[in-house]
Amino acid sequence: MQNNTSVSKVAGKPYEIIGRQPLVHRLHVCAREAVQSRYAPTVVGHYHRLADCFIRFTSFITDNYFWVFSLDFSDIYDYLFKGYSMAGKYRFAKSELMFVRCRAQKSMHIGTIKAGMISSLQPGLYVAAISGGVDSVALLDMLHKYPDVKVVVAHYDHGIRPDSAEDKRYVEQLAKHYKMPFVFDEGRLGANTSEAAARKARYDFLRSVQRKTGAQAILTAHHQDDLVETALLNLLRGTHRKGLSSLKSIDGIRRPLLHAPKKKLVSYARANGLVWREDSTNQDLRYKRNLVRHTLVNKLTPQQRRHLVSHLKKMHVLNDDIDALLANMLHVQPAVDVLDRGYMTRLPFGVARELMAAWLRRAGVRDFDRPGLQRMTIAAKTYMPGRRIDVDYRYYIDVNPRSLALVPRGR
Repeated sequence: MQNNTSVSKVAGKPYEIIGRQPLVHRLHVCAREAVQSRYAPTVVGHYHRLADCFIRFTSFITDNYFWVFSLDFSDIYDYLFKGYSMAGKYRFAKSELMFVRCRAQKSMHIGTIKAGMISSLQPGLYVAAISGGVDSVALLDMLHKYPDVKVVVAHYDHGIRPDSAEDKRYVEQLAKHYKMPFVFDEGRLGANTSEAAARKARYDFLRSVQRKTGAQAILTAHHQDDLVETALLNLLRGTHRKGLSSLKSIDGIRRPLLHAPKKKLVSYARANGLVWREDSTNQDLRYKRNLVRHTLVNKLTPQQRRHLVSHLKKMHVLNDDIDALLANMLHVQPAVDVLDRGYMTRLPFGVARELMAAWLRRAGVRDFDRPGLQRMTIAAKTYMPGRRIDVDYRYYIDVNPRSLALVPRGR
């Protein structure tokens, strides 16, 4: 993309941002302009340390250049205040950081976007899941421009559409164009395959490629529209709290475009002369996700969308906090596969249910629904010793006077 010059404002003062301007200078300018305001006398003189924090926070960005689309200080505030990736000496009082957050809330747009909208990635080898659609084609182009990142292009042909072989040929051409390794597999799943079955087959393939190549993570092109669709879809299914933040980066799977609306990806693709393929099944309303997309998501007003995304971000933070508390509760249990029954019984039902779910997930049990979780929690609190609680085809819970033991079947 071309290097442009733009003008932005921090603390009410305009200043020039030149394309490829060093990150160190840019952050120092921002922090200096912010903290020297008359509204924050307590942090005057601290701007160098604040800039150091921001630089350390983005230390994985190479070449001292700022590669992301825009800088939202509210996000950096959240990370600094919570102490993520920060040594203790770089933590600041909430009042100090709140000032920077409030004064620079509206993001500092940059002149040059070398790697597009992609969020920061550490140098290394990744497996990129490329379908040939606009989202993944844009992601692949951004990865090609990203410094010190090597990519294996992985394509899975589900065998659901008659023309899916054309997608494979196109993605292979893209890989050759970018001089990246290309791997693929064919599923031959058939036209009536469920979304869940197709997803499982696809991720089984991607994880296999990751193991064979030694890549540090799988990259997918999920974006903000996918985030909203997934949350609404889960709400319609009767989800609990986890369903509102289920689409996120996790260990082994990175989703660097979740902050970007699809329209921005389409704009990026057009601005860079990219060509992509359209999946005809995206218009098929027999798939629940497509139904949610066309009847709900596409009809949201910009204000409704902003509010929904904001609430989903807050839910993501709350879920992380709740999960951390549950991890601490599990840490004090007698063993990995044993719960203190007295401890469990004294908990309020809602908390006990969450602890039960976290305990089962830690053992790799995830195929349970809310009614099933309710049943197991009630049984854990009320069953007489000696009885068993069915979990799934692999496990049951042995109810003892003082403990609950998760036992593999056939032991």
